[in-house]
Amino acid sequence: MRRRILLAHRLLFWFLVAFTLANALRPGPSAGPGLNDKLLHFLAFYVLSLSAACAAPRLHPVWIGAALLGLGIAIEILQMAPLIGRSASFLDLLADLAGIAAALVPAAVHSWRARVASKDDRTA
Repeated sequence: MRRRILLAHRLLFWFLVAFTLANALRPGPSAGPGLNDKLLHFLAFYVLSLSAACAAPRLHPVWIGAALLGLGIAIEILQMAPLIGRSASFLDLLADLAGIAAALVPAAVHSWRARVASKDDRTA
């Protein structure tokens, strides 16, 4: 059963990556009327980060965050292509990073606390 749940998380993660790429690389404006582009970046990478943490539970949150930041950088570079007709933005990348951090910093702190607690248990 656990294997099926993990597979479902991984399939969901890759679906979300594909969905994010499709929307990020679609020609034209990124946000519809009344939507804040930076909020969309934050939410996309927040959800991707949570999904990645569930899809790869043994991977340290720092590595997940680094990989997703790499995805954000790749998206911004690809958006500079004339065919896409969009522009790269450092502020978009900062919004991506904020979404990643909001999702993964609590997991990283929890991981650190668990390691410290297990070390304290061994020394006691």
